[in-house]
Amino acid sequence: MSTYDINFDGDVLQVGFGETLATGDKIVRDVVVRLDHALAKLNGVIASGEIPGGELIKINGRTSVLVSQVLAYKLGQVYSAIAFFDPKQGEKGLDRYVILESLGV
Repeated sequence: MSTYDINFDGDVLQVGFGETLATGDKIVRDVVVRLDHALAKLNGVIASGEIPGGELIKINGRTSVLVSQVLAYKLGQVYSAIAFFDPKQGEKGLDRYVILESLGV
């Protein structure tokens, strides 16, 4: 069982709290480990040409403030723009994202 789930789905990173309850510091440590593993796998897929990488990553799912900071820091080393899904923005049926970080875009 994990405290936090991270899965790539094309240019969208699906995230969310796992079934195991934990404190914030434990969740952040798990996010770092899982994200490092996912990024290593992603870099291999990008290098093989299976998917393009580099410009924009969209993030869907629930995060805490601490987890969002870890995601922004780690993903900012690989992507030039990071966007978080915001379900409160826009009209029904239209996904809206908030750009969290943008470097050179």
